[in-house]
Amino acid sequence: MSKDNYRKIGELLRYIRSDGCCAAGVESRWHQVFNIVLRDLGFTRKQRSFMWCELVYGNWNRLYLTDVEKAKPPSEFLEAFYYDVLYCSDRWSLDRLMRCHWLYRAYRRTDAMRRG
Repeated sequence: MSKDNYRKIGELLRYIRSDGCCAAGVESRWHQVFNIVLRDLGFTRKQRSFMWCELVYGNWNRLYLTDVEKAKPPSEFLEAFYYDVLYCSDRWSLDRLMRCHWLYRAYRRTDAMRRG
């Protein structure tokens, strides 16, 4: 992976651990990492844009949160997301990116549910 990716991952992980962490800030930083990973895997800008919106968002029941998952606080998903990004940071694959993106989406969904 590129040095740019490691720098952006560090920014994301530090931000998640900061006191001022919010969903919009996580989204902005994750989107940058997501794009760099896909760029490094050979995806074009148009493909990366499509993947941001559509990856792990399809019509398969397991992609949706279960009732147990819906009851979890967003912080649990954010914590799992943090550790998965940390784990994957030096060994990205499309599968690992999808796993992280699912956790990111679960964090955003549960955060949105809590806000009403």
